[in-house]
Amino acid sequence: MPKRTNPFQKFIYDIKKQTAGSAIVTESKMLIDKITGDEREVDVVLETNIAGHDIIISIECVDRKRKMGVKWVEEMKTKHDSLPTDKLVLCSRTGFAKSALKKAEHYGIDCSTPISFEKLNWQNVFNRLSNSIYYGTYHLQITQIMYNIEVPIGDNKPTIYDKLEIFDVNGNLLGNIQNLNDQIHSFMMQLPPENKVTDGIKSKSLRLFVSQTLYFHTDGKLPCRLNDLDVEFNTWWVKGTKIPLQAFSIFGINSAHGILNTPYINGRIIITEQDSNNLSGSIIDKDRNILLPLDFSYLKKDSDKSQ
Repeated sequence: MPKRTNPFQKFIYDIKKQTAGSAIVTESKMLIDKITGDEREVDVVLETNIAGHDIIISIECVDRKRKMGVKWVEEMKTKHDSLPTDKLVLCSRTGFAKSALKKAEHYGIDCSTPISFEKLNWQNVFNRLSNSIYYGTYHLQITQIMYNIEVPIGDNKPTIYDKLEIFDVNGNLLGNIQNLNDQIHSFMMQLPPENKVTDGIKSKSLRLFVSQTLYFHTDGKLPCRLNDLDVEFNTWWVKGTKIPLQAFSIFGINSAHGILNTPYINGRIIITEQDSNNLSGSIIDKDRNILLPLDFSYLKKDSDKSQ
């Protein structure tokens, strides 16, 4: 039988996954019924150890048009009475009836409902996020590579061309300039882009030191040694589609999420407020693997400047 899930359950899982610390968080986990021995599916399960004791926190999620009533609370209590659940948490996207909250409190069950971010004190922060998160592409173009070559006394600096051969200290042929240029280009393309996107083209330079002693042989003359090289390059961003965010507060955690659907990445953005000064975020794929952690330190820096 396939495991069941829904967007709201995925949202709750993602929030818990990002804020659970060392606890193990599992979506649609099967727990064993202590009476029947059957497997029962629980929407989200947190497993941790406190003072040497294993603790299981079970979270059940529901996304209905109306507030949940006493019946659902009682059904979930009955279900988890025979499961190894130490603490039960019920999540309803649309909230709970007053009678359901009273019944849950009597049983020691926690109830959580997302609060729209318009009601939160940190609205300004998320307004900035909602207006500033875009899908974009980063471009890097090498404009010039300058080889810093040590030439023997009385000799002339060799002319650099694609087929110029490169040797190691023992005279073994390693390749040519074109091969070296290809490796430099591959290395440069792996450099991380700047965290903060700026408009226009930025011209930069980078000195690369050669880890292995390399020599050029030209026209039968003494070998010339390559010490290091300078790379000049341009970088720029092309802004794409704005990524809409939905922001909530649940379990006392302020958070937001958005769908990322691009030619390169299909996944979701999850952002949580770690404390009053820091945000944490990541891009995750459909299998919940973290593709890229997000850095929001610039928000704090900008805020500090305005004070």
